Amino acid sequence: MLPTERRLRTNRQFRSAYTRGRVYSNALLTLTVSRRDPAFGPARIGFVVTKRHGNAVCRNRIRRRLREVLRPRLPRLTAHVDLVISGKAAVRDAEWPALCASVDELLSRARLFPGRREGAEQGRRPDANGDPGGRERPGRGAPEITEPDNAGTS
Repeated sequence: MLPTERRLRTNRQFRSAYTRGRVYSNALLTLTVSRRDPAFGPARIGFVVTKRHGNAVCRNRIRRRLREVLRPRLPRLTAHVDLVISGKAAVRDAEWPALCASVDELLSRARLFPGRREGAEQGRRPDANGDPGGRERPGRGAPEITEPDNAGTS
Protein backbone atom coordinates (compact mmCIF):
# COMPACT_ATOMS: atom_id res chain seq x y z
CA MET A 1 0.00 0.00 0.00
CA LEU A 2 1.25 3.47 -0.85
CA PRO A 3 1.48 6.03 1.97
CA THR A 4 -1.71 8.07 2.43
CA GLU A 5 -0.08 11.34 1.37
CA ARG A 6 0.95 9.67 -1.91
CA ARG A 7 -2.55 8.54 -2.96
CA LEU A 8 -5.45 10.09 -4.80
CA ARG A 9 -8.48 8.99 -2.80
CA THR A 10 -11.54 11.10 -3.47
CA ASN A 11 -13.66 11.50 -6.58
CA ARG A 12 -12.88 15.21 -6.50
CA GLN A 13 -9.12 14.57 -6.66
CA PHE A 14 -9.53 12.20 -9.62
CA ARG A 15 -11.83 14.62 -11.48
CA SER A 16 -9.40 17.48 -10.94
CA ALA A 17 -6.53 15.39 -12.33
CA TYR A 18 -8.59 14.38 -15.37
CA THR A 19 -9.84 17.88 -16.22
CA ARG A 20 -6.53 19.72 -15.76
CA GLY A 21 -4.17 16.94 -16.75
CA ARG A 22 -2.25 15.92 -19.84
CA VAL A 23 -2.63 12.36 -21.17
CA TYR A 24 0.15 10.00 -22.23
CA SER A 25 -0.64 6.56 -23.55
CA ASN A 26 0.93 3.34 -24.82
CA ALA A 27 -0.28 -0.20 -25.51
CA LEU A 28 -0.73 -1.17 -21.84
CA LEU A 29 -1.46 1.99 -19.88
CA THR A 30 -2.78 5.53 -19.94
CA LEU A 31 -1.13 8.12 -17.70
CA THR A 32 -2.80 11.41 -16.83
CA VAL A 33 -0.48 14.01 -15.32
CA SER A 34 -1.81 17.11 -13.58
CA ARG A 35 0.61 19.72 -12.23
CA ARG A 36 -0.39 21.38 -8.96
CA ASP A 37 0.73 23.95 -6.43
CA PRO A 38 4.07 23.11 -4.73
CA ALA A 39 2.51 23.78 -1.32
CA PHE A 40 0.51 20.55 -1.56
CA GLY A 41 3.40 18.16 -1.00
CA PRO A 42 4.70 15.11 -2.86
CA ALA A 43 3.39 13.45 -6.02
CA ARG A 44 0.08 11.63 -5.56
CA ILE A 45 -0.97 8.57 -7.54
CA GLY A 46 -4.34 7.02 -8.30
CA PHE A 47 -5.12 3.80 -10.16
CA VAL A 48 -8.15 3.14 -12.36
CA VAL A 49 -8.99 -0.41 -13.39
CA THR A 50 -12.50 -0.84 -14.78
CA LYS A 51 -14.86 -3.83 -14.73
CA ARG A 52 -13.91 -4.44 -18.35
CA HIS A 53 -10.71 -6.06 -17.01
CA GLY A 54 -12.53 -8.83 -15.21
CA ASN A 55 -13.89 -9.63 -11.78
CA ALA A 56 -12.69 -8.04 -8.53
CA VAL A 57 -9.85 -10.52 -8.15
CA CYS A 58 -8.41 -9.61 -11.58
CA ARG A 59 -8.85 -5.87 -11.01
CA ASN A 60 -7.17 -5.96 -7.60
CA ARG A 61 -4.29 -8.02 -8.99
CA ILE A 62 -3.73 -5.43 -11.73
CA ARG A 63 -3.83 -2.62 -9.14
CA ARG A 64 -1.33 -4.42 -6.88
CA ARG A 65 1.06 -5.00 -9.78
CA LEU A 66 0.88 -1.33 -10.82
CA ARG A 67 1.53 -0.21 -7.24
CA GLU A 68 4.57 -2.46 -7.05
CA VAL A 69 5.92 -1.18 -10.36
CA LEU A 70 5.65 2.40 -9.09
CA ARG A 71 6.93 1.87 -5.55
CA PRO A 72 10.68 1.96 -6.36
CA ARG A 73 10.12 4.90 -8.73
CA LEU A 74 8.37 7.13 -6.16
CA PRO A 75 11.51 8.77 -4.72
CA ARG A 76 12.63 9.83 -8.22
CA LEU A 77 9.29 11.33 -9.28
CA THR A 78 8.91 15.07 -9.68
CA ALA A 79 6.96 16.50 -6.76
CA HIS A 80 3.80 18.58 -7.14
CA VAL A 81 1.96 16.36 -9.62
CA ASP A 82 -1.10 14.14 -9.51
CA LEU A 83 -0.89 10.96 -11.59
CA VAL A 84 -3.78 8.75 -12.66
CA ILE A 85 -2.76 5.43 -14.18
CA SER A 86 -5.45 3.57 -16.10
CA GLY A 87 -4.96 0.04 -17.35
CA LYS A 88 -5.91 -0.95 -20.87
CA ALA A 89 -7.22 -4.40 -21.81
CA ALA A 90 -3.73 -5.80 -22.52
CA VAL A 91 -2.45 -4.99 -19.03
CA ARG A 92 -4.19 -8.06 -17.58
CA ASP A 93 -1.95 -10.49 -19.49
CA ALA A 94 1.21 -8.36 -19.53
CA GLU A 95 4.47 -9.84 -18.29
CA TRP A 96 6.30 -8.07 -15.46
CA PRO A 97 9.20 -6.69 -17.60
CA ALA A 98 6.74 -5.32 -20.17
CA LEU A 99 4.74 -3.63 -17.43
CA CYS A 100 7.88 -2.05 -15.95
CA ALA A 101 9.02 -0.85 -19.37
CA SER A 102 5.58 0.58 -20.09
CA VAL A 103 5.53 2.59 -16.85
CA ASP A 104 9.09 3.83 -17.41
CA GLU A 105 8.24 4.91 -20.94
CA LEU A 106 5.21 6.92 -19.82
CA LEU A 107 7.01 8.56 -16.91
CA SER A 108 9.91 9.52 -19.17
CA ARG A 109 7.61 10.92 -21.86
CA ALA A 110 5.84 12.98 -19.20
CA ARG A 111 9.27 14.18 -17.97
CA LEU A 112 8.58 13.18 -14.39
CA PHE A 113 12.15 12.15 -13.57
CA PRO A 114 14.00 15.38 -12.67
CA GLY A 115 17.45 15.85 -14.14
CA ARG A 116 16.97 12.94 -16.51
CA ARG A 117 18.20 13.57 -20.01
CA GLU A 118 18.08 11.66 -23.23
CA GLY A 119 20.45 8.70 -23.17
CA ALA A 120 20.54 8.53 -19.38
CA GLU A 121 18.87 5.12 -19.37
CA GLN A 122 22.05 3.63 -20.85
CA GLY A 123 24.24 5.58 -18.46
CA ARG A 124 25.94 7.40 -21.32
CA ARG A 125 26.14 11.01 -22.33
CA PRO A 126 25.17 12.04 -25.83
CA ASP A 127 28.16 12.23 -28.18
CA ALA A 128 29.19 15.36 -30.10
CA ASN A 129 26.47 14.75 -32.69
CA GLY A 130 23.73 14.56 -30.04
CA ASP A 131 23.31 10.80 -30.39
CA PRO A 132 22.40 9.37 -26.94
CA GLY A 133 23.83 5.95 -27.75
CA GLY A 134 27.35 7.26 -28.18
CA ARG A 135 27.67 5.51 -31.52
CA GLU A 136 28.34 6.94 -34.94
CA ARG A 137 25.40 7.87 -37.13
CA PRO A 138 25.78 7.35 -40.87
CA GLY A 139 26.66 10.51 -42.75
CA ARG A 140 27.55 12.47 -39.62
CA GLY A 141 30.82 12.76 -37.83
CA ALA A 142 32.47 9.97 -39.79
CA PRO A 143 36.26 10.34 -39.86
CA GLU A 144 37.70 11.56 -43.09
CA ILE A 145 40.20 9.28 -44.82
CA THR A 146 43.29 11.14 -45.94
CA GLU A 147 46.23 9.92 -47.97
CA PRO A 148 49.53 9.57 -46.14
CA ASP A 149 52.05 12.32 -46.64
CA ASN A 150 55.07 10.99 -48.58
CA ALA A 151 57.15 14.16 -48.27
CA GLY A 152 59.86 12.60 -46.07
CA THR A 153 60.68 9.60 -48.28
CA SER A 154 62.56 9.52 -51.57
